[in-house]
Amino acid sequence: MAGAEAGDAARPSSLSSLFDNVDSDSNRLRRYAVDDLVPDGAVRATAIEDVERLQSFATERDLSVIAHGGRTMRDLGMPPRKYDVALDLSGLDQVVDYEPNDFTITVQAGMTLAELQRHLATNGQFLPLDHPNFERATLGGICSVGRGGLRRGSFGGPRDWLIGMRMVKADGTAIKGGGKVVKNVSGYDLPKLFAGSLGTLGVIVEVTLKLRPQPASDQIVALNAPSLES
Repeated sequence: MAGAEAGDAARPSSLSSLFDNVDSDSNRLRRYAVDDLVPDGAVRATAIEDVERLQSFATERDLSVIAHGGRTMRDLGMPPRKYDVALDLSGLDQVVDYEPNDFTITVQAGMTLAELQRHLATNGQFLPLDHPNFERATLGGICSVGRGGLRRGSFGGPRDWLIGMRMVKADGTAIKGGGKVVKNVSGYDLPKLFAGSLGTLGVIVEVTLKLRPQPASDQIVALNAPSLES
């Protein structure tokens, strides 16, 4: 009986009574599939309050929620045991605060890395992270996965550029860690804990990052060798 009640709660009709952007089309829901599991519905958040309400709603009804950004690394991690609702964070794509003189920026988790770099380029700045799927990968997803690209050897990974974060726990409670200044030493460094956690500790909804001046040129050099010994 409890399982049936949970299934009813995850139905699009139940979600639509609480949220504006609910997708119930079976074909479109397949894009949110994880390990062949397809959710019963998807909610596209356009405000952090949407994430808080969905997490609270799901916890009260024993529903499983999986957050999605650009869906570029969704095959990482353990397969989910159940999957009721997809939480689409692509609508959270705004710049919250930008201080070019301080070389820091706060953005919502659904902003893509490509869009962030374009925004920073107007002030001659950049975030020294890269990703193989540059146009689709979101900042929340990159931080949640915690992986870097080709620049990692020189600049480190996502956790090295995180100075603040806002997260929503499973019960819908929003918490913050870090701050908006580079030299921030107060309290436990929650952003570093959440970086690489694959969403298991909560949903990342906002990140504050430190920046660097944009280099005059940026090139990749590839060398071919006949063997490892050479």
